[in-house]
Amino acid sequence: MSKFIRASEARDQIEAIIADVVDSGEPVLLGRNGEPEVVLLPYKDYLKGKELPSTTEDVALDVEFDAMLNQAHRHFKNWLVERGYNPETLSEEDVERIIREA
Repeated sequence: MSKFIRASEARDQIEAIIADVVDSGEPVLLGRNGEPEVVLLPYKDYLKGKELPSTTEDVALDVEFDAMLNQAHRHFKNWLVERGYNPETLSEEDVERIIREA
């Protein structure tokens, strides 16, 4: 799965993000409000993608999957808030316990 970075974070870290994409060869998704909007990928992969649609389709599927995952995460946070929990302060163990008790 591709790494997702909020646009507000990317502004301050763009050089490091570019270096990470080039070094790792892995695409990075950038977006706002938890929704991917653009993909950063190594230039050589971009050129390959223009020749091989499957590469572009794979990135598109990654973007779609990450968007669905982010949407599920937002819904779960809202579910927790509706039940009086503060999602920002819960540990992983707390979340597991809450799910088991639901």
